Amino acid sequence: MAYIDVLPLATMKTYLRIDDTQTETDAEITSMIKSALAYIEKQTSIMVYARDKDFTVVNSCVRVYDTPINSVVAPASVNDYDIEVRRLYNIYTLDDADVDTLTLNVGYTLETDVPTELIDVAKVMVKCMFYEQETNQTFKEMLPSWANSFIDTNRRFIF
Repeated sequence: MAYIDVLPLATMKTYLRIDDTQTETDAEITSMIKSALAYIEKQTSIMVYARDKDFTVVNSCVRVYDTPINSVVAPASVNDYDIEVRRLYNIYTLDDADVDTLTLNVGYTLETDVPTELIDVAKVMVKCMFYEQETNQTFKEMLPSWANSFIDTNRRFIF
């Protein structure tokens, strides 16, 4: 799965009221979809599609802020670990002190499981990027206040 599976180009073109037969801007809109969803992931630590991600082990522990966590992928030598689930993150404590990196599979495995409000924010972000790119406003100024509120509500940590 990829960003374009979470928010398909055809869905975004309908939202932008662009005719399906018009294809000149498809690559640009696809890039904007990727940027919008990547921004949302960075702001919230909610991974919108499943992928393997490496985490650095420090003192036999890994703090994972990303969600949802699907499974431990590597290293294969990690057989025994404890998970402490906190409100905003999980702590993986490994028994093997020689492990430097823990690979986890994180993100939604089904597009339908991604929170609807995050998809709505992504649509608005793409709309702002597509139609408002000539203005001198900052991105936060272009987004409606509800969009920023949705991002803040889903944020797993505070800056």
